[in-house]
This record gives sequence, structure tokens and C-alpha cells, in this order.
Amino acid sequence: MAKLKNIYDLQSFDRAIEQVKHLDTAGGTILGRNLEYVTQEVFKQRVAGVTFLDSGIEIDNSGGWADAITKRKIGVNGGFRTEGDNTNTNGKISIKAEKDTISVIMREASSDWTEMQLKQSDLEGRNLVQDLIGGHDQLYKQEIDEIGYTGGAVGTGLLNYSGWSSDASAGVFSGLTGLEMYNEIRDIINLQRAGVYNDPMFSCDAMAVHPDTYNLLAGTILNSAAGAMSVLEAVKMNLGIKKVIVTFRANISSVKRLVVYSTFREGMMMRIPQALMVSPVEQKGFHYYVESLFRIGGLDVAENGAAYVLTGV
Repeated sequence: MAKLKNIYDLQSFDRAIEQVKHLDTAGGTILGRNLEYVTQEVFKQRVAGVTFLDSGIEIDNSGGWADAITKRKIGVNGGFRTEGDNTNTNGKISIKAEKDTISVIMREASSDWTEMQLKQSDLEGRNLVQDLIGGHDQLYKQEIDEIGYTGGAVGTGLLNYSGWSSDASAGVFSGLTGLEMYNEIRDIINLQRAGVYNDPMFSCDAMAVHPDTYNLLAGTILNSAAGAMSVLEAVKMNLGIKKVIVTFRANISSVKRLVVYSTFREGMMMRIPQALMVSPVEQKGFHYYVESLFRIGGLDVAENGAAYVLTGV
């Protein structure tokens, strides 16, 4: 799971808790208690089907409130010369700078409630504020998941980035033997690693698959004559895949795909310049109001060889 400080603006939650302690009405006491409970529950809440935060891809919060993030990549041209070879070009070394810019969007939401609703929920043993802010958090995690895997409103993601190389499976996995499935995965892992010269920073160490594909890999014996090892176990043991992430989003245009990728930030990272933050709770009479927002740029790829896609699985 990603670090809390990378996906939540923890200070904004602390400020909200302190602020509601000073509200004029008795509702402030209930509200403060409920918000303190929210900070414990929301941060560890899992959302079914949402897995990108467990992908191993690092989340980067740089960029602040800028509308775009530009990264720079430095390359070196030229080389050394042999002594006595005094041409104008030999021995010249220069720096080549490349830059790439991704846009950042802001997403926001709000909730309101009355003091009567707050006190009624307290009598019923429910935490109204937890339900509301928990809803903000659930939708936040779902949007990170969508943007991280498929780009959503900001472009493309891990599963459909156009810069990845891809290959088509020899057949749908449900129609292949265990050994055939293993060989398909082995081949794209070898292709990916060969493409980055087996550099440990860029060589794949993780794999993203559809739930159906995962179940096939985990439930199919590689070779019944050789023991009970599953295809998935063989991929992890023999091919150096340390993390297997499961996502229902690995089915694009009704075609399932499998992606092997490097989790090192040198290959790619997820840009969230402003993690989820909540506003101070506003009170007007017996009504309360709160807003939340976050700013996201999406998957930022630094090396096009850091992943490889197998389609038609």
C-alpha cells in the first residue's frame, strides 16, 4: 500500500479536527469526536476492486499547485577519441536534454448535513461524518485506480500507455495448457528485459492481470508430471516476478491483457501533486458543510521500455 503521507494531506484532517472543537453548538463536540474516528478508519479502509495503490509504483507529490509538471531527462552524445585523431568531430562530448510535460487536473467534492442529522446518527450509534468523508475517500481511491491503470481524464495509464511494446498471445489463456501460459509470460518478460539490457532499474519485477487470468494462473498446474506447482508459482519463482497485482481494468475493449513492468521510479511514477485534503467544517446556523479536493497528473513514464504488454490473454 502507498504511504499515507503520499495519498492524504494529513495536516488538513488535523486542522479540521481542531477547528470543530471550537464550534458554538453542542454539535461541535459530537463532530470533533466523529472526525477523530474518521482519521483512524478512512486511512486504512480498503475498497473492493481498487488495487493500483498496491501496484508498487511510487507516488510522487512534487508539483504543488502548478497546472503542469515538466520532467527533464539528460542524455550524453559523442565519445572519446584516439590520440592523434584530431578531426573536428572526434572526441566531442555534448549533453542532450529532453523534456516531457503532463497536465494536472483538480477534482473536488462537497458534503453537507444538519445538526439534527448529526445527533440522530449519534443516538443510533452511527458516525455520519465517517460515512460522508468515507464516501469522499472511496471515490478518491477509485479515481486513482482508474487514472493509474487506464488514464481516465488525464490520458493513458499502466494498461494502455501507447509507448509500451506489445505482443499478442498465441491463444486465449483459457484454451492453453499450463506450460503454454507460462511460456507466453516468459517470452514477454524476456523481451522486456532484453529491451532494457537487463538493467535492474528498468527490468520488470511486477505483473498486472485480470481476475480471470489470475485465477487461471493460480489454479492451473504447470506440469502435472513434475509436481503440484501452479503456473503463477512458477512465474514468481523462475522469472523473478515479485508482485502480481489483480485488476478488473485489464480488460480493454473486451480483450484481456497482461502487463509486466518495473516498479522503480526511474521507469515510471504516479503524479499526485496534491493529495486528498479536507476543508475546515463550516457552520451556518444548524447546518454544516465540508469540501475535499485533490490534484492529479497520472502515470508519468520516464522509460518506454519499463513495461511490456501481452494482449489477448
